[in-house]
Amino acid sequence: MRLIYLTILFFGLLSCESATHVDIDAVIEEKVQERLDEFRRVINQRCKDKALEEAGILADSIIIERARLQKDTSERPPRPFRPDQPELMTLEDSLELAPLFDTTLQEGN
Repeated sequence: MRLIYLTILFFGLLSCESATHVDIDAVIEEKVQERLDEFRRVINQRCKDKALEEAGILADSIIIERARLQKDTSERPPRPFRPDQPELMTLEDSLELAPLFDTTLQEGN
């Protein structure tokens, strides 16, 4: 009888899992899933940041274009036209040209 009790006790202990027993495959799967979730989060955040930056640039250009089109130029007078080229007049000179300096060398001095 004692042998039966020991056999039942032995098989009972073998069938019970320990409280410290950890399923390694489950832990690996959990860690992999955590890393994949973090990777997806980072990729989504980068995508959102890039989309927001491009949208900001587009919005800025639209605002600048609207401001340029709505610019009030009604109070400013129109630009004047350039006048025609004046006609060149020729002057008649009645004086003869004379040298300013005496450039002849006198011999003997």
